[in-house]
Amino acid sequence: MTNKTSWQPIPTLSQALQGETVDTLKKLAKAIRKADLVEAISTQLHGEGLRTVWKQLDELQQAAVAEAVYSTEPRFKAKFFQAKYGKEPRWYEGGRGLHSPCRGAAGL
Repeated sequence: MTNKTSWQPIPTLSQALQGETVDTLKKLAKAIRKADLVEAISTQLHGEGLRTVWKQLDELQQAAVAEAVYSTEPRFKAKFFQAKYGKEPRWYEGGRGLHSPCRGAAGL
């Protein structure tokens, strides 16, 4: 059972990125300071940049983003997604983990 009282939605992309580690952010943008990384990624994902990234996602990745956006849960539920869609989206090259993000899927 999930404790739904402790989770609050994150209203902006910048706030979501602030919750990530510097190592994760560095994989998404080329900058040094965390504030610079957050700003660079946020800038890339507004307006046409967001549309460009969306178009680069395959159908399964788009479904995963939609499921996450409209979920009441604080985390993406990969097992539930796999049960519904038959497999998990491929976000990373060479398997699972944060070590080698698919730059094509991220569009960054």
